Amino acid sequence: MSLHSSTSRSSTREKVITKTVPVIQLQTTPVPSALSTVEFDHGRIPDASDTFATYNKAKNCSISSLDLHGPFEPLCDNRESLMEAMTSGGRLGFDMPYSPRGCDMRWFSDEEICEILTRFEKVLLLGDSTMRNLAVAFSILLRRDLVNGGRTTWVEPQDGIDCRCARPFETSKCAFYSPVSTRILWREDPDSVMCSPDGRGGFEYNAFLQYPIKDEDMNEFTRHLSKKKRQKPYAFIMSHGLWNDLQPFKTFAWVDQALDGITAKAPYLDDREAFFPRLFLGPNAAGVRKPEIFVARQGNIAITKFEHAVGPFVKKRGFDFLGTYNATIQSENADGTHGGMRNNLLKAMMCFNWLNSLEVTDHITPIVLLSEEHGKDLSNSDRNTTLLGQDGAEPSKSLLCRVLRSSFDCKNVDMLTSLSGDSHTETGFDPVGAQPNLHNPIGNPSWPGDTGCYGPNYVGHLTATFNETFIRAYNFARNASTLQSRWTPDGLRSLSLEEQVDLMFRYEYTSGQSTWIPQQSLFIFYAGIDEATSDFLERSGPQNSTDIDLSMQAYKDGLEQVMMQQAHCMQRRLTTSKVYAYGARNFLIVGPPALEESPRLRLSGIPDALFSFGSELVDLSGRIAFMAQSFAHDHPEATVFFFNNLKYAISTRSSVKNFPETAQIKREEGYCFFYSDRKETIEFDQACKNELAEFYWRDDVHHTEPYNRLMARLMVEEMKSMENALPYEFY
Repeated sequence: MSLHSSTSRSSTREKVITKTVPVIQLQTTPVPSALSTVEFDHGRIPDASDTFATYNKAKNCSISSLDLHGPFEPLCDNRESLMEAMTSGGRLGFDMPYSPRGCDMRWFSDEEICEILTRFEKVLLLGDSTMRNLAVAFSILLRRDLVNGGRTTWVEPQDGIDCRCARPFETSKCAFYSPVSTRILWREDPDSVMCSPDGRGGFEYNAFLQYPIKDEDMNEFTRHLSKKKRQKPYAFIMSHGLWNDLQPFKTFAWVDQALDGITAKAPYLDDREAFFPRLFLGPNAAGVRKPEIFVARQGNIAITKFEHAVGPFVKKRGFDFLGTYNATIQSENADGTHGGMRNNLLKAMMCFNWLNSLEVTDHITPIVLLSEEHGKDLSNSDRNTTLLGQDGAEPSKSLLCRVLRSSFDCKNVDMLTSLSGDSHTETGFDPVGAQPNLHNPIGNPSWPGDTGCYGPNYVGHLTATFNETFIRAYNFARNASTLQSRWTPDGLRSLSLEEQVDLMFRYEYTSGQSTWIPQQSLFIFYAGIDEATSDFLERSGPQNSTDIDLSMQAYKDGLEQVMMQQAHCMQRRLTTSKVYAYGARNFLIVGPPALEESPRLRLSGIPDALFSFGSELVDLSGRIAFMAQSFAHDHPEATVFFFNNLKYAISTRSSVKNFPETAQIKREEGYCFFYSDRKETIEFDQACKNELAEFYWRDDVHHTEPYNRLMARLMVEEMKSMENALPYEFY
């Protein structure tokens, strides 16, 4: 899989619409209007006319194109302003016609749509069911049929399903009876298609539902691409997100995997000067009928955040971006997800506007006049990361100056700590949000973050309590995270350790503008806890020694990936001879905590749970230590520490009074429900009789803040002496 830099993917060339004759009788406010015959631009007649007037209609699907788009002037005069206008437009009321913001789009006639398609070898649509619905809208426009345009008229549903009119957009049962390519239409019902196959062009939909893309789906799609450059270019329209619950980093990986597949089959598109037009569509707004189980992770707040994260990313990959949230938020949405017939027809016309804005050389004269081409350099797009050493932190000796083998100037050290793990490590950091800074060393959310102990966890104390200089903490840990995604408990939306490394760290912090310095950065891995717990209590994790060995190999693979000298994903895509060196060199591997006496295990009802699970934890801790030892042996240039969390936790629990951090603890067993059930930080609840900090357990599996403080101090002491660095004989 390759990471495509903005310099390695050719940006699509842009044409400027230099001549738009004012349509005097069109109002300047975006409302539907009839076109006067006095001094108007004949090219805009379709915009102010009902182009659906000659379509096949029925009583329950009689739509006017003027119900969908409210024309006004002026037209957008370049592709950048067109995309921005279509993305940020609005309606004057629920289900009123949509109008772009600031400048207008075209509503093309049937003939113009066919002419636009013939400029391309093929228009390829890639994505999930929302893209399939867009393909159905394409079919309706090309067949000029609102009743039967979205169904396979040559194959009738055997179970009596009605797939006429808007039904293909409202029920998945019609998916099997909806034409999604001109190839199928020209073969099965050529007389229904307005566009002649002689000029070719046309469109083709392929399902790329989620990341990772299945090999069979990639192979099915790439067979539509030619290995040799054709006379006409391909155009690509893509969308992704819902099948991966709008997790931006999985969409980033999906985009790169799709681009890799395209350029592997059509290598001429990998040339910097190649004409490689591609558009990414954002998801529809969530409607009131969206199933309740999806609202939390696919609702409008999540969609808005997703657009803000994905838009800048795909632009860096050479895409144009079209957000559809505004176009779909204030309109009827039959199932709350797919947007319905009206919205998909509107989105289809937006896509034809994008296609029309592309300069396709050596082909038919475009509909509007062109000026000389010009492009936009995306290579210098702003990043939200903060450059190291620019916050004016007070220079002082850093912990790393004392404990790491690497020699460097310790007078101005700014340390980055990258953490991967689960709820014992998580602070709720969002890599596309505010980055760590002097005011908040964890970046986001507000200090001390969303932690399992409802206060600073060991991450917070490493960052702000036991530091000797300013430390930035980039914390990718996620609740319920496992070493590999296949062991994530069912129903939990979480990124595994491998995904934290492969998706979050790699995509945001190994680009040409990454700001961390290997010798001044410490990578902390604290994982394997959820495997151990779920395996013992529910047997949903690795179930035998072979599976555990595989999980340890996955753990080691994660270390290997962040350590590579050069970002694997960039090697084939860099267009200059300069090679950017990345590479983690300093690691702290944390063993599992002593959970055998946690309330969860005590209340499990499993006979001899304390002894049995304790034995498994000892085995897991030994395996992680051996994995770390093996990793250090394989990479002598790295500095690797292993923190025996199990050993320290057992000694702490047996004598909490011997450590100043835990001396205040009065309740070593059990926990108080009124603390565990709260989402906000609280110091005292009268029902619990003791303060939260006087409990050893915050809930049935997480420690309170005092142990996290102790854990951070012991980690620092572990790293003070280089004699503690691996490899060494610890058995």
